[in-house]
Amino acid sequence: MVDQRTDEEMIWDVIRAWLVISRVVVFFAVIIISEFMEEFSLLGITIAIWAMIIGIPLFLMISLLLIFGDKRYAPEKDEARKEAASQLKQKFEKKSAVKRPIKTRR
Repeated sequence: MVDQRTDEEMIWDVIRAWLVISRVVVFFAVIIISEFMEEFSLLGITIAIWAMIIGIPLFLMISLLLIFGDKRYAPEKDEARKEAASQLKQKFEKKSAVKRPIKTRR
């Protein structure tokens, strides 16, 4: 079986894997540092707060890189992400039912 992907798609797959791994590491690092470094401070702010100040924007930036990279180099993964988001949105949409619907209006 011959791989029909372009070089750009193959390179993006490698970069994407590293971005996903680093996003998970950042997530857990923020949690661990926030829990264990509450008593230490730097410039008047605890290390736990610094971890959140740096970690949350870093997590969001990595997530945006993944989304934009998927749009450009892996459209099938982008479509799968959009479909999953659509299904999640439909799951939480407010559905209302009328107990006594009006059949005819005068």
